[in-house]
Amino acid sequence: MTSPLTLTSTLVRMDIHPSSAVQDNMFFLDLDKGQYLRLGQIESDIWELLSQPRSPHEICGDLLQRYQVERSDCERDVLAFLEQLLEHRLVQILDP
Repeated sequence: MTSPLTLTSTLVRMDIHPSSAVQDNMFFLDLDKGQYLRLGQIESDIWELLSQPRSPHEICGDLLQRYQVERSDCERDVLAFLEQLLEHRLVQILDP
């Protein structure tokens, strides 16, 4: 059973799915589901941040320095995006 995702969960990306960068977008192919996932600029920024273990709280801290967004909106959107990445097994939660 996977731990629930919280703002203090530590996540890291898993580089197991085929991917490709096209302009400002990243594309991932989920072979198990036969689906692809497109990441826009902000999502690609989050993906790059996840090359090292980080929490959603830390990711939002970085994004708040780059983009004009309210912390509550950032946290909500980052958690929703990370849930998608978890669903596609592109990231994993490292917390025990």
